[in-house]
Amino acid sequence: MFLYTYKLFRHNMKSKTILFGVILTVLFSFNVFSQSADEIISKYTDAIGGKANWDAVKSMKVTGYMNIMNMDIPYTQYVKRQGLWLVEVQVQGMKIIQAYDGASGWMINPMMGSKKPEKTDEETTKTYKANTLIGGKLLNVKEMEYAVELVGTEQVDGKEVFNIKLTDKDGKVSNYYIETSTFLIYKSTSSFIRSGSEFTSETVFSNYTKVNDILIPFIQDQRLGGAQTSNQMITVDKIEINAKIDDKIFVMPAE
Repeated sequence: MFLYTYKLFRHNMKSKTILFGVILTVLFSFNVFSQSADEIISKYTDAIGGKANWDAVKSMKVTGYMNIMNMDIPYTQYVKRQGLWLVEVQVQGMKIIQAYDGASGWMINPMMGSKKPEKTDEETTKTYKANTLIGGKLLNVKEMEYAVELVGTEQVDGKEVFNIKLTDKDGKVSNYYIETSTFLIYKSTSSFIRSGSEFTSETVFSNYTKVNDILIPFIQDQRLGGAQTSNQMITVDKIEINAKIDDKIFVMPAE
């Protein structure tokens, strides 16, 4: 009798152990899927250094190069709160400038046949304005009152990611694929209109590097598709946090 009772006890305990393991697995899976977009964005923010450390960044100067068609093209980017952005690119001895002065966008592109500064069109200006957000759109969701939605989890290039859909006030939709293991952005996708044509943009982020107290991807592998298809690899050499930047450089020069 004792032996039978003991075997029954072991059988029940084994069944309960298996059941308990299944419950844990289900609970774990439920926790992964039940996280809201806000919770995931909060964990992403913590992963890249935390909101307080990013709020302490008032300006950034970034230097590096873009590899396009096997050519390394140096660039310097300046961004400053509130809403100032400029990038200089050196191509075959010519300087290309793109900028946003806090209210409007402008550019100088001698490769287009003119060295005169010109105002950018509405769609291009929106893109420039988005570049003024230190840390990017996802870090500034609440301040900018963007709409976010957790599409779900999926596999991207063999990585399990959360797919976060972000819609800004202009109605532009971007998708951010955040690794479930690190809460860092692995990839982003978006679409935009340029000169009447629609383009898609896909960027893969890697080589996250700590600068002061924040984490920044030093490599961006970009693919543009649509009317034209092109690839470029952007590599950061140096980032200066709270660099002294004169506001005058963001102002469009007189013709």
